Order: sequence, then structure tokens, then C-alpha cells
Amino acid sequence: MPTAQQSPRRTGPGQGANFSGNTFSHLRRCGLLFLLQNRDNELAARTLKDQQNLLQTENQQVKAQIDKLQSGMAQFDSLLKIARKNSRSKPPASRR
Repeated sequence: MPTAQQSPRRTGPGQGANFSGNTFSHLRRCGLLFLLQNRDNELAARTLKDQQNLLQTENQQVKAQIDKLQSGMAQFDSLLKIARKNSRSKPPASRR
């Protein structure tokens, strides 16, 4: 057991405070980096969400155009079938 003259080495008030200050400073830096990265991630997520909404809107518009074109094609096919049927059933026109 150490005597009073051989007491174990202790850290002084300045050393302990410095360690605590360094730890606190490091934690502050880590927290700041976390907040900055979190902000960047939120901005990226917001941008991606906006792009998703834009693409969904464009997709809906394209689908509407496709439906309109398909409807027009169906009407054209119906009219074409009627025209072919009528042209076959009519006798040839007499020429003068």
C-alpha cells in the first residue's frame, strides 16, 4: 500500500477539465455533423419525393393520351370495317 509520500498519481483539475472539454467538443462536432448530414438527407428525400410526384403526373398524362389514341384507333377500325362491308355489298356504279 502506498504511503502518503507515494500516493498514486492523480490527474489535476486542469487535466480532468481538459479531457472533459475535449470530449464535449468532440461530441459537439459529432452532433453538428449528424445534423448537417440529416439536413442533407432530408433535402435529398424532398427532391426525390418531388421527382416522384412529377413522374407520376407525367405517367398519368401519358396513360390518358394512350387511352385517347386507343379509343381513336378503335373508332377508326370500326369505321374501316363498315366502309369495307359497304364497298363489298354495293354493286359497281354504272358508267355513262
